Amino acid sequence: MDVRVFRKPVCSVLSVRTQCLFSLTSPTRRHQSTSRRSKKMLNIKPESSFRSTIDAKQDHIIFNPPSAAPSVLHTPLKFLPKNDRRRALLKATENQKQANAVVPPVIEKFLAKWERNHLSEKDVEEMKKLRVDDPVKWRLDKLSEKFNCSMAFVRIISAELTYQHPHLREHAIREREKAEAVKARWGKKRAMAREDRVKRLDLALKDA
Repeated sequence: MDVRVFRKPVCSVLSVRTQCLFSLTSPTRRHQSTSRRSKKMLNIKPESSFRSTIDAKQDHIIFNPPSAAPSVLHTPLKFLPKNDRRRALLKATENQKQANAVVPPVIEKFLAKWERNHLSEKDVEEMKKLRVDDPVKWRLDKLSEKFNCSMAFVRIISAELTYQHPHLREHAIREREKAEAVKARWGKKRAMAREDRVKRLDLALKDA
């Protein structure tokens, strides 16, 4: 029992000694962890050339020259006198630039990809004939590309032919079944994305 009482203070003294040695050997570091220290480092005295030699009793101009020498080309017209020869030279150069300037072609904001009102009755009859003869080869996009017209116009012509010819109705049913088979292989995310796309399109058409 007496040995245990004697060992406890000795162990505590040794542990304190090791902690003191470790604290002395480890280097002390200070980090810029506060905004005050950062601002203190950036608090640099201004250059002596910026300071005014006179008392600031009234407004005065601080001489702060640019990195490059001033040029007459950059002198504003407002600061030139009325009888300055540079005014006439500036007008002459501006007129010459406008005369020799190459203006780019005007581009309409909503320029259509196809021409409008350019198909004749003969072209429409040819479109119908191609669609009736081979609906697999002459799809809607192929007809739109051949006759340089919109897909909406080709759909109107194709819908009219579908009601008149039975083999076109069968072709439309087969195409619909193919599309349904492809949609059946879609995952949950893709199906939800398509539903959201259809909803956005409906809302956009309602707003229009």
